[in-house]
Amino acid sequence: MQWMPRDTPRPGIHHRRGRKITSTGWLRGLPTMTPDAAYLYVGQVPPRIRFATTADATSIERTENDADRLLIDRLEPDAWSPAPPGAERITDLGFVLVAEIDEDVVGFVHVLEIDDACHLEQLSVSPAFAQRGLGRALTEAAKRHAGERGHSRITLRTFADVPWNAPFYATVGFAEEEPSTAFHRSLVEVEARLGLDRYGRRVQMGATLRPASAVH
Repeated sequence: MQWMPRDTPRPGIHHRRGRKITSTGWLRGLPTMTPDAAYLYVGQVPPRIRFATTADATSIERTENDADRLLIDRLEPDAWSPAPPGAERITDLGFVLVAEIDEDVVGFVHVLEIDDACHLEQLSVSPAFAQRGLGRALTEAAKRHAGERGHSRITLRTFADVPWNAPFYATVGFAEEEPSTAFHRSLVEVEARLGLDRYGRRVQMGATLRPASAVH
């Protein structure tokens, strides 16, 4: 497989005011994530979910690259660029939560806060920890924290027909919707320019968040 060099624009990377802003992740739906998302985390010690620190950068990047293999195998793209540096995600606009088991980071979720939008940009879980509900736990934690930070809605863009993309998000409160802001329309334009629809229908999904006063 041909790999994109690091200076090649990655589909899903959105440039704004001279700064690179991740928007949907290179063919990751996502946000995409591993198929563990279809399962509840049961029968095992729950993961510790916390805000990422700079010490997590290497683990975040490795987890994203490992999780990408599932989508690469399904979509069979001609080229695939590696994940951005973990430090870039941690310092980007918004927040990153990690799932930790036995002190090892095995999953993360990256939520962008930009132009008054709250957008779930990336969700990745290590394939070695698939089918344990980590994707679900991370998504619910991201929604809760976004609500605590004052957001009333959270959005994402994903593949409609990849089982662990849109079908999963529908089980955690997301529903398909049309882009209605300049930010969201810009994501559609980026995807069109990069030809993501070659790999399947792309959709925007959104979920209503509980206000901070209702979060316990």
